[in-house]
Amino acid sequence: SHLIDITAQRALEAQAFGAAKLATLGEMAANLAHELNQPLAIITLASENAVISLEAATPEGTAAALETLELIARQAVRCKA
Repeated sequence: SHLIDITAQRALEAQAFGAAKLATLGEMAANLAHELNQPLAIITLASENAVISLEAATPEGTAAALETLELIARQAVRCKA
């Protein structure tokens, strides 16, 4: 009867499995960052536009600011989802 030591092989398999898990986690983190970055960029620009519209102190500026604030709220909900 022959016995074969497969300890090293099992260690390599476990290491490869761990590396694959870390790679998957990295991909998930990158995707999440991308998904959050898009609405956050819109929120940043829209908030600046809302300030500009409100500084105009006209009915049109106020209406534009309200539309922009609604856009910001929608993008925040998108981030939350």
